[in-house]
Amino acid sequence: MKKILAVSMAAALCAGAVAGFTGCGANGNEIMVWCDAIASDKDTLDEFVSYFNANNGMGYTMKYKMQDSVTASLASASMGGAAPDLVIWPRWETISKTNLVHDLSGKIEEDGTIDLADYNEAACRELTVKNGVWGIPIDLDAWGLWCNMDLMSEDQIPATWDELKSSTRALTSGSGNDTIVGLDAYNLRGQFYSFTLTNGAKLVDTSSAVPKINIDVSDTNSESYQKAAEIMDLFIDLMKTTGCPTDYHTDDKFIEGKVAMKFGPSNYNATVEKLLGEEMNLRFVGYPAKSATEGAVSGMLGGYSLAVPKTKSLDKGFDVIKWWLKDENLQKYCELYNLLPAKTVLQDAAFVSENQILTTMKSMLPSCDVRPIAKGYSNVETTWIFSTIDSLREYIRTNNGTIVDSLTALTQIKQKGDSQFQLEALL
Repeated sequence: MKKILAVSMAAALCAGAVAGFTGCGANGNEIMVWCDAIASDKDTLDEFVSYFNANNGMGYTMKYKMQDSVTASLASASMGGAAPDLVIWPRWETISKTNLVHDLSGKIEEDGTIDLADYNEAACRELTVKNGVWGIPIDLDAWGLWCNMDLMSEDQIPATWDELKSSTRALTSGSGNDTIVGLDAYNLRGQFYSFTLTNGAKLVDTSSAVPKINIDVSDTNSESYQKAAEIMDLFIDLMKTTGCPTDYHTDDKFIEGKVAMKFGPSNYNATVEKLLGEEMNLRFVGYPAKSATEGAVSGMLGGYSLAVPKTKSLDKGFDVIKWWLKDENLQKYCELYNLLPAKTVLQDAAFVSENQILTTMKSMLPSCDVRPIAKGYSNVETTWIFSTIDSLREYIRTNNGTIVDSLTALTQIKQKGDSQFQLEALL
């Protein structure tokens, strides 16, 4: 999932005012790094660059440049633009973007200093496709549930679906300007896959050349349909409970104390602090398990990796990757950015054990998983799963529309999703 660019940085970036955010360097001693937006402030970004410049021992000077999309910018650079030496790579795009970066497998084998077994298996799985290794993971994040502890008690933090429903009901009150909702039910549009994980289900069938949505809508008694319908029925219950007031999905409403619980990325608290100017009394927990005996507290695993653009020197980029992955350097990077390291041994570091969010994420890891590794899945999710659940929500809110229940919603996701996968296979 994309890391969030702080609002206060955006104007400076657009104006080119941040030191070091320049075009690609022209001399061999400069290392230019491109990255998607990172939820941090300028001081933190500059601190890691200063750390690299003082400690790399290779005579390199690092500069960096923010991109709205690293992969889109690299695609443009591959057609004649100036590419960076290294990219902080969005792992989930690897399956369809391997043409943009070097395969590192040969260098890893030849060099012998990097053992992929030392890194989170699921994160490595996103990068090990088409018989190549297209990057090495550096950090982990996961979506979970953010709880405003000024609105709720410890025993209202949900660990199961039934507890999520009961807490949402108990915490929803008032009307008009005094409305408080227990859960941002608008935001359920992006949570379908994560709930399949908590339900022990498989959303995408990748056993054939063209992936398919793993929901048998022709047989409503099938296990695949039943598991998907349980999730959609849960969403319907939550939407009906809150009524989905139109603007209650915004960050402003959460900051105002009008929303008790909200699904979001593990760095969402940094966004809240930037917008509010101070910390809120928040607790981060995983997605609730289906029940005390079924499924598991979980979340969708995301994060970034290091990769070398295809048009740049593999040797130069790989040397910097090796430096970055040394324990002390990767720990410095993750500690500065408040991220869980992808290198397993570093997850026992003090900065992890002293941080509630990172310790929660660490405990969730055995049940977390990455997005389905299927070409086109991101488009299936954002184009069809999101829009279908949006349509269902609007029917519940206004009684208008054709997506009226779990069956019509799942039928559209299955039919449109399969068609999207078929289209992607031709591209």
